[in-house]
Amino acid sequence: MSNQGHDRLKASFARTVAARGRHWAGHGLKLRATAVGAKQWVRGFEKAFGRRTSRPVRIAAALLLVTCAYLLAPYDDAQAQGFHSKVKPAIDLRQLESRMHELVNAERVRHGSPPLEHIEKLRLIARSHSKDMAKRAYFAHTSPEGHSATDRGNLVGYNCRKDNESRYTYRIAENIYQSWLYNSYKTLNGRIVSYNWFTPEGLARRVVKGWMRSRKHKENILKASYEGAGMGVAIAKDGKVYATQNFC
Repeated sequence: MSNQGHDRLKASFARTVAARGRHWAGHGLKLRATAVGAKQWVRGFEKAFGRRTSRPVRIAAALLLVTCAYLLAPYDDAQAQGFHSKVKPAIDLRQLESRMHELVNAERVRHGSPPLEHIEKLRLIARSHSKDMAKRAYFAHTSPEGHSATDRGNLVGYNCRKDNESRYTYRIAENIYQSWLYNSYKTLNGRIVSYNWFTPEGLARRVVKGWMRSRKHKENILKASYEGAGMGVAIAKDGKVYATQNFC
């Protein structure tokens, strides 16, 4: 990397830290919950690989997760400088989905739950539902044909089997959200003359923050028993944005 590129990277990191600092100054660090989540994540790693890590490794992993959650978690629009644009941005749906998944995991770690594994099949199921809602202009967990998230999974050969000791379940949980590509617009003589567009980062944060403000959606995001998820986004011709996240 050139010296100029290195300087830009440092400046970008400094702006991110400064913005996060302004946010946490007004809302509290919540480091205790984040540390608990990091500890659970390390324990899950040890269980999966059948070996115990050394204390320095556990401390390093916990510090890394705390730092990531601190920098990545969504914060209020009032502090969200640079998340809007006067020019309509290009949206890469795959990158947008990945960013939303990162923000959801940051919230989980911050609240004491281990991060979710990305499951590509769940992403495709979620994307398909978002595309269907955008194409047929409806907003619901159940399609016009009566198919639920679990039904949609079964149709493509995916089931979410969970062993609850006394019985098995196969249910796929789901969050959905509908937004717009823009946050606001201005009119002149009854005609729209300009838009305040969301940047991809602003749009990702808008969706995840909306879910975190809803009790049931937040419960899905933070539920410790969920191990994986997939995020799917579609944009309708009228600028409506449909986001679906499926959990297993």
